[in-house]
Amino acid sequence: MRLLKYLVIVLGVLLIGCFVAVFAIIGYRLAHPRATTRQAEVKEVALPVGAGTQIGQLVMDGDRMALHLNGKDGEEVVVVDVRRGLILSRVKLGRPPLAGQP
Repeated sequence: MRLLKYLVIVLGVLLIGCFVAVFAIIGYRLAHPRATTRQAEVKEVALPVGAGTQIGQLVMDGDRMALHLNGKDGEEVVVVDVRRGLILSRVKLGRPPLAGQP
């Protein structure tokens, strides 16, 4: 019984100490906020397209932008990461090849 009594006292003190530590850390972080690292904003993205190409539709989803382009070379969808200014993929749209063509 005596061992159980000491165990309960020690665990209670440990529990209270953990609560104090958690609230102290929260208070410290509120008083001393970390400097946020902002990524450089991209001002322009180089998108090589043919002359006379028109944007059919533009869709944004988070940091990504999908552009549907119509041009004399055909249609394509270009996916761009607007945060980093990178072209992620280009999908050419067209007719499926005929059975005799490779």
